[in-house]
Amino acid sequence: MAYSLSYQLDHDIDIFLKIHNHHIIHIASAGAILPNELSQLDKLLIENKSIIYDIDHKTDILINPYLDELMQFKNKREKDLYLIDFKRIASKGIITFDKTVVEDCNDPFYHLVAYPHDNIGFLNIKNIIPIETPRYISNKIEQNIQNNIIDSIMGKEYDKFELFKNI
Repeated sequence: MAYSLSYQLDHDIDIFLKIHNHHIIHIASAGAILPNELSQLDKLLIENKSIIYDIDHKTDILINPYLDELMQFKNKREKDLYLIDFKRIASKGIITFDKTVVEDCNDPFYHLVAYPHDNIGFLNIKNIIPIETPRYISNKIEQNIQNNIIDSIMGKEYDKFELFKNI
């Protein structure tokens, strides 16, 4: 059974996928309409989420240095509340993304929120978390994630982009 359209619109679905065979990413759907291929994976996504939430792994994290520009928080408290879950997930060695315009379920843009500080977080997590991702999904998402986010994480612009393009 797939996530229904009404469920997708009413829920912030936490999606955990493995890409590049060693990075795990988290995508907060924020009520977005998911691509059909992804919404069909509801059981797998629920299982992946359960595995991730049970992991106690901790690593240092960094926050997207352009997050304030992308989200335009009203104040520090609003930003701190927004980051609570993303920090917790990123500290497990996972790269986190969120939908940029929450008010528009059809807006295709997502942005990087938080990520492990160094490759040790990435390398350790691939051995700890046995999550599965169908290759056809991970290949398409890999193509959509800007190379600088996955390959170097540091030093380049972190703008919004179409995470689910061509899926």
